[in-house]
Amino acid sequence: MEESVAADAVPALREALNDRSPNVRQSAAIALGNIGQLSRPAVPDLIEALKGKTIFAAYGLGRIGPASSSAIPALLDALQDTRTPR
Repeated sequence: MEESVAADAVPALREALNDRSPNVRQSAAIALGNIGQLSRPAVPDLIEALKGKTIFAAYGLGRIGPASSSAIPALLDALQDTRTPR
């Protein structure tokens, strides 16, 4: 994917993390992860999605890499939360 096209998709994908459909939220988190570091602006949104039990947000955060290190506390909380689907 061309970088400029990928970067242009980030705002819409950030919004999609709040969609009513779990499938849309999951797909948005995966897409943001696949875009990688260009998704850095979405890190706070992915952290909120993780708190909302969108476990695929962890994938997105991992694929963004070191720029998502601020998510480590939320990731640790998700691991300890027995209500989080695995």
